[in-house]
Amino acid sequence: MYYTIITVNIYSFIILVTFTIYFYQVATYIQVLWEDVNKNKKELMNGAVESIHTLCGIVLILSYLNFNIMLR
Repeated sequence: MYYTIITVNIYSFIILVTFTIYFYQVATYIQVLWEDVNKNKKELMNGAVESIHTLCGIVLILSYLNFNIMLR
């Protein structure tokens, strides 16, 4: 019912694009910041930081979905 309203679809698309842009902006900033902070280039853990960031997002999404399922 709500997905037939064009305004809801437009706002949903805008929010999706905005959050995607912010996600990539934060991920890029974390990489640049980590390279600047880490003076010892032998222990570059850039991939670990991104993995932890992704896992935290997955945990938040799953906990939100689980909470919504419990409310039904």
